[in-house]
Amino acid sequence: MQIDLYSDRAKQAIQSAQSLALARRHQQLTPEHLLKVLLEEKDGLSRTLIGPGAAKVDAAVDALLEKLPKIEGGSGQL
Repeated sequence: MQIDLYSDRAKQAIQSAQSLALARRHQQLTPEHLLKVLLEEKDGLSRTLIGPGAAKVDAAVDALLEKLPKIEGGSGQL
């Protein structure tokens, strides 16, 4: 992936999703990580587009992330 081709906002979202994946000790970055980061933005477009069901989507994404296998040790890279 050539991240330098993305907008600054997209780069920030991807970097935040990578940080989330590392914090949760996941081996790889998934779309669920990115969605979780986008849903956590207070003034983000994602919550507005999803509407009143955003809290349910957020809970469902959390459940999916909890099911991902966790790694121990390693180099701390995805």
